[in-house]
Amino acid sequence: MPTTPAPPLLDVRTFSDDDALTIVLQGEADVANHDLLRMSLDGVELRGTRTVMLDLSRLVFCDLYGFRELIAFAAHARRWGVETLVTGARPVVRKMAQILGTAGDVPFEPPG
Repeated sequence: MPTTPAPPLLDVRTFSDDDALTIVLQGEADVANHDLLRMSLDGVELRGTRTVMLDLSRLVFCDLYGFRELIAFAAHARRWGVETLVTGARPVVRKMAQILGTAGDVPFEPPG
């Protein structure tokens, strides 16, 4: 009997709207796949973009390795004059950012 392949642990998709870009992360961003996250974010074209929304509403877990990649991306975007904002982060992801001390390195939208 054929088996169905397991879904990827991390899926990264981008959506562009005028001068804004939304990057949706789905699954887990951690030590096991932070290289995939880095490669995906490195491939994002920022030219002509003013704002990047990192939509984490579908991200179920993010460890230090995942946050390092998000912080590096936000720093890269700042050098291009692009504002980055994390949206939709689940409480567990917000809590991990606070525990790791990374919450200030990538701005989070207020919960609510």
